[in-house]
This record gives sequence, C-alpha cells and structure tokens, in this order.
Amino acid sequence: MMKFISIFFVAVGMCLITLNSFAATKLVNPEWEFFDDFEGASDSSFWSNPGTSLNYGVNRPSADSKVLEMKFIPNSEGGGDSWSEYDFELGIQAVQVEVSFKMFTPSDYVPVENNDKFFYLFSGKYGHSYANIVVNSEGWGSALGAMPSINVGVDQKNFGHFMVSKAERLPVWKTREGKWSNIQIFLELATEEGDYGYYEIFKDGVLLTATYSKNLITPYSSAPDSDKLIKYSQMGNFIDQGTLLGWANGASNGGFRVDTNFLIDDFRIRANSKHGEVEGADKIPPGKVKNIIIK
Repeated sequence: MMKFISIFFVAVGMCLITLNSFAATKLVNPEWEFFDDFEGASDSSFWSNPGTSLNYGVNRPSADSKVLEMKFIPNSEGGGDSWSEYDFELGIQAVQVEVSFKMFTPSDYVPVENNDKFFYLFSGKYGHSYANIVVNSEGWGSALGAMPSINVGVDQKNFGHFMVSKAERLPVWKTREGKWSNIQIFLELATEEGDYGYYEIFKDGVLLTATYSKNLITPYSSAPDSDKLIKYSQMGNFIDQGTLLGWANGASNGGFRVDTNFLIDDFRIRANSKHGEVEGADKIPPGKVKNIIIK
C-alpha cells in the first residue's frame, strides 16, 4: 500500500527547501487529460498541422505496436534547415501542465550545428515576441548531442535561451544514441503578479534542466534570474497550445546530413486550469508550491 505524506511549508528569506526524492513533478488529480498511443486514428480535436514530414501510426520496429514518426529531411526547408512538427491544442486554459512520452533517438542522429526545437507551450499568438506567455526548450548541438535550453517569453518579451552549464551538461538527444527514452516535462505558471512559475525536464528519471536548478546561466544581462523567468502574464496567464519538435536550424554549410527519424509513443498530457496538488517534486522554489505529496 502506498503511503502519502503531505508537506506544508512557508519559505523564509533566501532558504530553499529540498526534498530527498528526485522525481519529476506530477499532478495528483488533473482536471483534463489526453493520451495517444498512435494505434488508432489521429484525434483532430487535439492534433493539427502535421505537415509532410510526419507519419501517424507507423509500425514500430521490432515490436507489435505503432508509433508517431517525425522525419527531418536534409535541407528540406532550404539553408540547411529541416522541419517536422505536430501542433496541438489543450482542452482547457491551463496553469499547470504535465507531459510525458517515449522518444526514440535514431542511431544515425548527429546534431545540427545550431538547434533543434524540442517542446513548445504557449497561449495567444505563436512566437516569443507575440504570445501571451511561452515556455519552450530547444536542443543545441555539441559533441555529446543536443543540450536542452529553456526559453521563456512573457507579455511579448523574449528572455532568450537559458543553457545548462558546461560542467553539468546532459543532452536531451545523445549523438548516435539509437534507443528509447522516457521524457517528462512539468510547467506551473505563476498564481498572481509578483509570483513566479517553474519548468522542468526529466529524461529517464534524470533532471536535465529546470528553472529552479543552479546549473542554469543566462546569456542576456536584461533577463531575470532563472527562478524568476516565468512571470505572471498580464496578457493571458494560461497555456492552451503547444508543439512537439519543430524546426531544426542548420548552418549555411550544413544541417542534418541524412534523413533523421525520431519516433514518439505513449504521449500523455495532463493539466489543471487552477493550481492543484502535485507529487514527486524534487526541489521546491521558495514560496512556490504549497501542497507537495511525496510517495
């Protein structure tokens, strides 16, 4: 039998309360949920804009199941760029969003010289300088693979990319990885003006990056500290749209050299339109989360 322990706290001064657990944040009783194992027909009320480089429900290699195939074709968009993206719309205006899926990185994956879009959550118009609020991540190429960034925009102001530090680098896509990974993403928006939200990405149970993590740096002096990135949006403090993967920016002398096919399976997204209880949080931003339940 599982035992649940409720922890209630108030942050004092600069103190940061850290829990012994090290797990991705999950919603306890989500208000809304969507799941897709890609075995049947695509749900047009959720997914949209598949483009020409995406195949829904293809046979998964060496398994009796189907998956989503997202194909990046060298120079398909010109200038060394490639593109494969699946857009979606949430069923509610969410202030908490939990996402999980399985992702296969092909054995011939070699990062493009610039960046790969990974995940994008927003409301309003698309684009950091146009939306109400945007929280997304991109993988930036290195010898090890693609290192995840956090890029936030609030009220049409783009704060730029926050990168993991060199000493702590963990790739979201490893060079020539050739295996399946479990991805978990959690976003909580601010509750009111003067409050801040947080964002985290886990891969196979390992924290890749988070706004509350000490391994973040900012390239822009005008941007706030990482734990104050997700401000309350006056234009619309909610998330109702997103994209899975997206543009891959190649340099003028090269991007992907071969067709690079990512596979996605068991995509799940859960959300609340009001702030609710969460469980499994690793590090709690000061004064941010009031009801944490630890398994």
